[in-house]
Amino acid sequence: MRYSNLLVASDLSERSDLALRRAFSLATRDGARLHILHVVDDQLPAPVAREISAFATQMLREKVQAMCPEIGGKQVKIDVRFGVAWKTIVAAAHDSGVELIVLGSHRSRGLAELFGGTTLERVVKAARVSVLMVQSEASTAYEKVLAGVDFSPASQAAVIAATRLAPDAAITLAYTYLVPFIDRAEPDDPDIRLERKRIERELDPQMTAFKKSLPDNVHDPRVVFLEGRPAAELGTLAERKGVDLIAVGSHGRSWLGDKFLGSTAKELLFDAPSDVLIAKA
Repeated sequence: MRYSNLLVASDLSERSDLALRRAFSLATRDGARLHILHVVDDQLPAPVAREISAFATQMLREKVQAMCPEIGGKQVKIDVRFGVAWKTIVAAAHDSGVELIVLGSHRSRGLAELFGGTTLERVVKAARVSVLMVQSEASTAYEKVLAGVDFSPASQAAVIAATRLAPDAAITLAYTYLVPFIDRAEPDDPDIRLERKRIERELDPQMTAFKKSLPDNVHDPRVVFLEGRPAAELGTLAERKGVDLIAVGSHGRSWLGDKFLGSTAKELLFDAPSDVLIAKA
């Protein structure tokens, strides 16, 4: 089952245009409804806010016409709201019953983010649905998907969400692990090699059981075991293999770092070589 109701948030920037084009591509392919949202800061003086609202509405209409003239008018809703960006995006998604939120990549706003987090991060934490972070051009459908798994319900949700988003893509399931005390030994130390083999032998039956738990439309995924920190290893493998989408759960059994957003998901939002899908269980 593919996504039938999408929301894409745009701040009218080039980053957001990448998200718009990917959302158009998905909506056109699947006949999905598309909700395009722009948020105007509600702290602005009323006359300024109204002027920005009118400008944003016109700009979004022009972008729809230029980027995807073939999409039906009934499929697209342009919505300009006043409020705090992340709260308004989450509220609009929930109000509209969307199944996926599409956003552009992170933009640094300085020290304030050290304490409050980015709009992207806050949306991922607060939304009840999966979030797709787009930072590459939607020239083709996703062809290679790398799903980070730890056998938890969250990672199962990531694989299922990725299959909905990219039903024809080749999927690789990647489990990352750490060898105890490896920082005190040479990487090619014989004892370290033996420990890697032992760990991966223990993981094999768990991975087999995990694969069996997936829906039938997840066709024969490839499996890799990676030694190291999850986000770093996933990013390195994705770059080396030309992966165009990394999918992870919002948090998992072994990756839980923050109260609401796992550390792997958080790191990937800031430093991934491809688009990133953060799935909610």
